[in-house]
Amino acid sequence: MFSQVARLCIAPSFNKAMSIALMIGVLINAFLCYERKVLQAQNQAQQTEIALVRSDNQNLANQLELAQNHIQRYQQQIEKLHQQVLAKLNQAEERTNEIIQELDNVKNWRDQPIPNGIGRLLNQRSGTLSNHQTAPTGLPTQPTVPNAQIPAKK
Repeated sequence: MFSQVARLCIAPSFNKAMSIALMIGVLINAFLCYERKVLQAQNQAQQTEIALVRSDNQNLANQLELAQNHIQRYQQQIEKLHQQVLAKLNQAEERTNEIIQELDNVKNWRDQPIPNGIGRLLNQRSGTLSNHQTAPTGLPTQPTVPNAQIPAKK
């Protein structure tokens, strides 16, 4: 086959135009081979870039899921704290109501003399103070306000 190509090149019918056309064909073939290699390299680079983007997307999806889990736990903690605050508020409200009720009960006898038994207990209590404190004088057993009257209930 090589010998046939060599005879063609040497033959008088093979002129300059044919050899230029052959050279152009070889150059075009070389250019197309080069272009194919460039396209393959670009394709490989794009495939690598796509793989990196997919990996990044997966990482972002994992981070998003982790963040959603953190948010859910945070919301649960907030709800638990909210319930605890409500419970404490209810306890405080109950205690306030108890204090108000006790103050209402105290109103009924505050303008009267202190009963002897209570006065004696309070005086005994004041006698048990440590040496660092001074004991108060005895509590009065008579009404503190002259002509005290019990207010009428509404």
